[in-house]
Amino acid sequence: MSKRAAAILSWGGAVIVVLATAATIVLSFLVSLPATTAFADMLNGLISGLVGALIAARRPQNPIGWSVLVIGLCISVNSFNDAYFALVLPYGLERAPGALFLAWLSGLLWVVLFMQLTVLLHLFPTGHTLNRRWRMIFRVAILAQIGMLLFFAVVTPLTVETQDGSTLEYPNPIGLVYLPIETSGPALFIVFMLVPIVLGLVALLVRFATARGVEREQIKWLLYAASLFVITIVLELGQVIALADSMAGIMALGMPIAIGIALLRYRLYDIDIIIRKTLTYALVVALLAMLYFGSVILLQQLFASITNLQDSTIITVVSTLAIAALFVPLRNKIQALIDRRFYRKKYDAQQVLQDFAQTVRDETDLEKLTARLIEVVNETMQPKSVSVWLKTEGGKVKDEG
Repeated sequence: MSKRAAAILSWGGAVIVVLATAATIVLSFLVSLPATTAFADMLNGLISGLVGALIAARRPQNPIGWSVLVIGLCISVNSFNDAYFALVLPYGLERAPGALFLAWLSGLLWVVLFMQLTVLLHLFPTGHTLNRRWRMIFRVAILAQIGMLLFFAVVTPLTVETQDGSTLEYPNPIGLVYLPIETSGPALFIVFMLVPIVLGLVALLVRFATARGVEREQIKWLLYAASLFVITIVLELGQVIALADSMAGIMALGMPIAIGIALLRYRLYDIDIIIRKTLTYALVVALLAMLYFGSVILLQQLFASITNLQDSTIITVVSTLAIAALFVPLRNKIQALIDRRFYRKKYDAQQVLQDFAQTVRDETDLEKLTARLIEVVNETMQPKSVSVWLKTEGGKVKDEG
């Protein structure tokens, strides 16, 4: 495919994503869809479609961009279908124009979505499998999912979920096989959808372990975004925090953005800084939160035992001030700990530079200082050669190397 044809096809898909999102927004104003879920799905589909189109237009030979574009199309069309079903269900799905076709399409799009996730995990970021053995595994997984797609195309009944969580069934216009989804659906999902995804994740981790240079940084972006998404999903399932559902939708946006940064190589090496900052502030916030609530509860009990009062604003104020005072030193301690554990080379370089700064303050001999400067450059940057040019009183340049 020529680059011009790829650009036309990719941006054509992006136009469909934008139109589906706009139609979903209009329908959402007409029906009472859950605002946070609908907004997150629409935004995720839109971002995925646009990022996928951009990658596919610039890297048409890499299937990753096309997969991200297809994911955006699936999410956008499904969001439109949900809004459309919410609008026409009270009047009967059979009477609404195109409703049965959209219900049939919705049953297939989730299979297509999992197929694209399988492609991403097995082929990211190069567009090729890791080796011949993984190529065989990838082909078997895709063939199994294609078979699953064709099977679900002829399965009856069609299912549509209502806003209250109940499921309605409708006959498939091209149905050839009856399948009770409640009993057979989970087993089919595990075998044909979940197993290829898990194998793809293993392939990605193996690739990351053996990758070097640019490819390793590209995989870091995807793993970082996926890790944040998985953490929010775990928080949502465990009902740890009230906003976990909204956070999961927001964190899902990070994956297409991370893929775009990785493949287009825009500020690629900033991922190490982002990971360091995320680890630092996540640990600081968690420790301070535990310290804050622990101190408030402990001091409240102590204060109540002394004064017979169950509540005191003073304790809350004192705890807040203590947390504010501890934030900066705790952040610095955790940052140093993370650097020593995960970024040893960077930490060692910082230590060398700090020692050299002390030497500059104390040393008065220019020759010794120049020699120490050359040692520091060799130790921290490891160049092939080092030279220091010094301008003498007579205007001549002296080369020290």
